[in-house]
Amino acid sequence: MNEVIDYDGFRAYCDENKKIKKSSTESYQSYLRNFIDFLEDNQIYSLQDYNNIDKRSLEEKFLKTGKTKKTFGKYIYAVNEYIKFKNGKGDTMPTENNGQQKDKVNFPLNQILYGPPGTGKTYTTIAKAIEIIRGKKVGKEEINDEEKRKVLKKQFDEYAQSGQIKFVTFHQSYGYEEFVEGLKAYTEDKNIHYRVEDGIFKEICKRIKEHKEHKKWKVPQISEDRFDKLYDIYAANLPNYAKNKTSNKKLKTSDGYEFYLYKNTAQGIEARSASSADGSPMPMSKDSLKKILFDQDNSKSSYRYGTHPDAVLEDMLSTMSYVLIIDEINRGNISKIFGELITLIEPSKRLGAYDEITVELPYSKEKFGVPSNLYIIGTMNTADRSIALIDTALRRRFEFVEMMPKYDELNETTIEGINVGEMLKTINERIEYLYDRDHTIGHAYFMSLKDGADIEELASIFKNKILPLLQEYFYDDWGKIRLVLGESQFIKEKKPANALFKSGTDYINDKILYEIDKEAFYDEQNYLKIYNSTSNQADEAKPANDY
Repeated sequence: MNEVIDYDGFRAYCDENKKIKKSSTESYQSYLRNFIDFLEDNQIYSLQDYNNIDKRSLEEKFLKTGKTKKTFGKYIYAVNEYIKFKNGKGDTMPTENNGQQKDKVNFPLNQILYGPPGTGKTYTTIAKAIEIIRGKKVGKEEINDEEKRKVLKKQFDEYAQSGQIKFVTFHQSYGYEEFVEGLKAYTEDKNIHYRVEDGIFKEICKRIKEHKEHKKWKVPQISEDRFDKLYDIYAANLPNYAKNKTSNKKLKTSDGYEFYLYKNTAQGIEARSASSADGSPMPMSKDSLKKILFDQDNSKSSYRYGTHPDAVLEDMLSTMSYVLIIDEINRGNISKIFGELITLIEPSKRLGAYDEITVELPYSKEKFGVPSNLYIIGTMNTADRSIALIDTALRRRFEFVEMMPKYDELNETTIEGINVGEMLKTINERIEYLYDRDHTIGHAYFMSLKDGADIEELASIFKNKILPLLQEYFYDDWGKIRLVLGESQFIKEKKPANALFKSGTDYINDKILYEIDKEAFYDEQNYLKIYNSTSNQADEAKPANDY
């Protein structure tokens, strides 16, 4: 969006608004964030443009994503409440469609991607992490194009290797000792000793602290390759210079001189005095800053602009974003893992915030706080545990981003006349009716079919992934599983009781036994019958035979 979305302010507005139920505050946060993403996907980059657009055509586009009219109504209500909140603050909504601004995204410090299995939550964390580090949105083509996706994954791996991104999976046995710090035993001279070892969360927080405490002429805690990327990201987020236009990046040297930073035509950095912004520019090239940082050249004469580059380097290093990805966050015992740190991850309680809080860690006795440039991304499978059952302390400190099956990804995938997207949508609508929407099936199960596949691969997916999942969902209630699969013949009835027993069946309750017909998975008619209401429609959908 061309404006910063004030999610924290909106949360406070919802809490104070008597017309909004307390239990709805988190939902409105999620509705607003999801709707903003939808608007950006449809090239709507300001709330003013949203106000001017035809809502009926917007609703049609929304329904094509697989969501319902009811959900659209909830999203509209949330964004309208946000506009009321903004108007109450007296904020104006920009109408300029600025290319540089539209790429920028307001990232939440703590967010959880939640949804049914196979909706691409873990897959999406790669793009989310890169977005945070770059400071701008990753384009759809970078995610969907196979070659560009490889480049994106390579960048992710490089950041992970350097320690700027950390990945961890929660499970039932995971605890505070692995996440924050704990006592670990070791032997020396055949004697057992104990020492305090840092967990993954404390490690990444300490790394950030080392970067922020960088002082001039000390050996930097960053490689030259990483600095090159950091410089490019830092410069890309600066405004272009224009007369009578003040930059949003204002720094001060150790001597007390204030100056603004801009991006020059060569995509580099230039500084201009705050007292005379239209004066001569002071270029801060990548090579010159690297010479100061890595060669430890402390001669002021080697750089004509005195202490200005030192201030730029300090600010640049302090703006490095770090990302901690917690996969399956709902499978761990949150209270046991986070302990007292559940309070410290709040944006308002982080280091540098107005309500900054530090605590004394139980084992090392060190003072500890959470840096403001550490972003936490969690993923949560709603089939494992409903979002309603999540720890209240966790819910209040995280923003929740819903990820549901995307049928558009599969609607163009056709195998022997079978529309995979339409088939999956029908299956999920039946699951939602018989069970709930948290247990629907994600599109990722079928993504391998997009590159071209035959009925054998589709049969393998159904036999080895979809059917076992349905068995788990419905506790082997084959009657309901047959309802989900419609008129297909994947499951058939076995012999009745009177065929198994010669006599005495009068005392046996009516019971129907089922078995899986493995050969049926290779008949395309059975897949067509899932989403076509009659067998005649299935016959019409089947391609004509060539004679």
